[in-house]
Amino acid sequence: MTYYHLNARLLAPMMIQKNRQSNAPGGLPYLPGSTLRGAIAGACLRNGEPPESTGFRTVFLDRPVCFPDLLPSKDPDRPGRPLPITAATCKRSPGFSQEKGHGVHDVLAAFASEREGGPVSATFTCKSCTHDIEPFEGFWNGNLANPQNNEPVRVYHRHTSIDRRTGTAASSSFYFTQGISETWKGTDNRYHPQYLSNGIYLDDDQFDILSGWLSEPIFVGADRTRGMGEITLALTETQPPAFDLEAWNDSFMKKLSALTSKPPVQGVFFSIELTSHTILVDKFLRPSLSFMPDFPDTAIDMQMIRPQTVRGWQNSWQLPKPEDTAIAMGSVYLCRYTGDNIDGLKRYLNRLTAEGVGLRRPEGFGWVIVCDPFHIQEVI
Repeated sequence: MTYYHLNARLLAPMMIQKNRQSNAPGGLPYLPGSTLRGAIAGACLRNGEPPESTGFRTVFLDRPVCFPDLLPSKDPDRPGRPLPITAATCKRSPGFSQEKGHGVHDVLAAFASEREGGPVSATFTCKSCTHDIEPFEGFWNGNLANPQNNEPVRVYHRHTSIDRRTGTAASSSFYFTQGISETWKGTDNRYHPQYLSNGIYLDDDQFDILSGWLSEPIFVGADRTRGMGEITLALTETQPPAFDLEAWNDSFMKKLSALTSKPPVQGVFFSIELTSHTILVDKFLRPSLSFMPDFPDTAIDMQMIRPQTVRGWQNSWQLPKPEDTAIAMGSVYLCRYTGDNIDGLKRYLNRLTAEGVGLRRPEGFGWVIVCDPFHIQEVI
């Protein structure tokens, strides 16, 4: 399997509805993998690619491609990343230091030190103005040297319902839809294209098939008949995500020891961060929010998670998909390994980042990153 950068450029505003209810028309700030998968499959069927064809079965049925969520990015060569739940910033001047804010803190080590009996108050205040800090949500570019907020520009379209009997505007029926703009305005007062991107694993056959399918623009999301949702997609081979387990553990242990003023804790620490919603079930197939690495001598030392209800629409059924309870993207698990098979642990973690966890992975659920350097930084 080869790792590729899948990049989408918006040619028109895009709207992905959060809810199925028409009275709650809020839109998602990214393109879910399930929506992308359905849009590509629909475009293939409309272009005469039958479901029993070799290409369709290779991509969607026999060995299905795991289509990722495409996250907002301002750089076509760098995928976007969700900010972890552990990210926090100053209430008075929020944002990254290079964007005229007081910086973004990571509180994973602070919460871990609290469990070890360390002080709490000093770790949850802004280092610039000593005011309280609050959670900092959204998307960023993943570049610690030049951090940048990747939140897309939102657009609102206003509509009046049509009375089916008269064919005119219905009385007292006004609504709006929320989407992502196809451009954003930079500090240079120029408008730049909006990109959505992420990484994807493909074998040679899947790459050849998808490259041919993606040569033309496709439409995704809602209000497509009104011209919304047109995107172009491009695949570029790149290096898969990598991590340095020993270096991350050393830095995290130093950060933890500085907060607790106690001897170092035994074991090797590493983090597992969800970069997409993740659907887990227990042995009775009931929804679960508990994740346990299935590697010997490994345990969850602490978790910072948030539940998320996952909804969807099955176009071929013309019915809504069953609702699933998932763990929201950005959730973080702090794990500790107490064994001596470090090489085996690295192989397991590499497989975890390549294959993901949980159910419905071909629809973009269950993607993770290991040892995110964001957690060992002070302020960025």
